[in-house]
Amino acid sequence: MPVIIKVTVKNREMKRTVNALKGAGRLPAMSSEAMMEWGTTLERDMKTAARQAGIQNFTGTLMHGKGIEWRQRPKGYIGRLFMRKYGIYLDSMRNHWVNMKRSRRVLLKWAQQADDPKLRSAARKISAGKARKYAFGVRKHPFIRMGFERARPKLAPIIKTKAKQAMMGG
Repeated sequence: MPVIIKVTVKNREMKRTVNALKGAGRLPAMSSEAMMEWGTTLERDMKTAARQAGIQNFTGTLMHGKGIEWRQRPKGYIGRLFMRKYGIYLDSMRNHWVNMKRSRRVLLKWAQQADDPKLRSAARKISAGKARKYAFGVRKHPFIRMGFERARPKLAPIIKTKAKQAMMGG
């Protein structure tokens, strides 16, 4: 089930642009197009930030498909960034310990493909029945703020470009 992350841009540049173009007939369309373009940029930057934070698509689709998705009505001014719940959990969880045992098959399968040789070795021992369990620490992957900080500076140039297009009639 996706979770809605509400992104509100309170920006002086947007207000200045809107005030400067009040007489322009294409202003509503320009605003909507600018928001749509920035939304897709935000979506792409969130996926990039998640990848850089070390999140891998093991059982989910966070970086592909509808794991992180920007939705906006064609003529709307408000867009929403949807994200799978486990993406929110990965971003905000506390560091904690996890017991790997035979009954946790998905966790065991993930551990067998992990980068850490100690973890892989423990997973093989548990699969073979030589060990009962192995505890390892997991940490959060803070990527939401990084993705927003990557996308935020790209808003002003998009607004300027769309405003020029609206003024030129293109």
